[in-house]
Amino acid sequence: SKPNDDLLRQSFLDFKSSPKTQIWDLLTDKNEMYIGSNNGLGRIDFLKNYYPVIDKKITGSIYKIQNSKIFKDSILLGSRKGLFVFDKKNGSLKKLSEKIKGSVWRFYESADNSEVWFIIYGKGIYSTKVENIDDSITFKSVKVNPKVKLPSSHLSKVYIHEINKNIYLFYKSKVLKYLRNNKSFEEQNEFTDFI
Repeated sequence: SKPNDDLLRQSFLDFKSSPKTQIWDLLTDKNEMYIGSNNGLGRIDFLKNYYPVIDKKITGSIYKIQNSKIFKDSILLGSRKGLFVFDKKNGSLKKLSEKIKGSVWRFYESADNSEVWFIIYGKGIYSTKVENIDDSITFKSVKVNPKVKLPSSHLSKVYIHEINKNIYLFYKSKVLKYLRNNKSFEEQNEFTDFI
């Protein structure tokens, strides 16, 4: 690990104040650490101070934090109220899962395809296509319907991954590949020797 990461981890163990609630995810970033918790998004600096960044009234609990490959100087946030992108430089927050209600615990960002894939438990799998037109970023989320039925009870066990610019879903000894022409997932036998 990097020296900064070790210092931040020690700061996390010793920090002066805390979110005083369940912590779901951590992200070390340069000279600070972001904390996803039931209180929303917070951060810790090298002086071991905790600062609330985004209140849970806006995002709900934050379950997953990841540096974005598509949005410059930003982090993606999977939360109780959907999928968000937070700009670390100007503090702006945009909801990527517009008009879709539900918790996002898992997401996958495909920089090559300018897409963010996410799962809302009990509802389905969604893809957000990000386009940069004349320095104006637009995005639209659409539900993707697999040809193979995914019971909503198993969506918590579905993993999204990208291999050679193709999006795959892995779950319960099944592999589904996203076919862009059909705009759906179909079961594949490519990985039967491994699962």
